[in-house]
Amino acid sequence: VGAATKINNIAIINGSDDGVEFFGGSVSASNIYLENNEDDAVDWTEGWNGTVENVYVSHSIENFSTALEADGANGNPTINNFTAVSTTGGTALQFKKQSGATITGLSLAGYDTQIDITEAGRTDLSGIKIEGEDADLNASYDADVTVDIALFNWVE
Repeated sequence: VGAATKINNIAIINGSDDGVEFFGGSVSASNIYLENNEDDAVDWTEGWNGTVENVYVSHSIENFSTALEADGANGNPTINNFTAVSTTGGTALQFKKQSGATITGLSLAGYDTQIDITEAGRTDLSGIKIEGEDADLNASYDADVTVDIALFNWVE
């Protein structure tokens, strides 16, 4: 699917794999509620360059993978308003193989690791922009909630 494809109002609860995953392309999605997905909540690879907007991730189970996993070539997708909350620690954002993103409206709470870079020696984080700045492994991205859970009052 291409840039003209828009997917809205997604709820994935207690899934055994990823919540949503993009394999390349330019598809965009908004109003995404992801609760206790056992693997990654939002995942992409193969140079995906779309947009996700208004994402709420809730982790209250042990041993999930991440709130967001970026893998493969950097298609520089856009993430607008991403709130992720964990009551069990874990990893929030993971970037692999030089993947990156432009993220605004990021709020992370309760994670042991906020940003994980899997390649040993990767020091150039200029492909990961958070709130207009290069990502900082030592920063705390615990801003006020950017996505109100009330947006998902239709989830049952």
